[in-house]
Amino acid sequence: MFVLQQKPLNHMVNIVNVLTERAADLTAMDRVVFSFSAKEQSTYVMALCDPRMSLVVIFDSKKTEKDTHITNFVFDMSLQLRCNKVFANLKLSTK
Repeated sequence: MFVLQQKPLNHMVNIVNVLTERAADLTAMDRVVFSFSAKEQSTYVMALCDPRMSLVVIFDSKKTEKDTHITNFVFDMSLQLRCNKVFANLKLSTK
């Protein structure tokens, strides 16, 4: 279920900052990065799907890496967005 807040916050500045600061962690493409903004009271969970595309999930509360269901969801979603299974099936069908 999607819920729109009454007053949308501008998270783009924080997201760009985290992407640039944690670029080394994200380039591995098999890691999920958590970042908490005390100013916004929001947690940003990020994973790299492609070198030019990042998946970002924003929570309005503090979340930690110990929340394995969040980590697993973001990791699985980023894997599915890469379409590795689709490409593998296409390669097999052309042989």
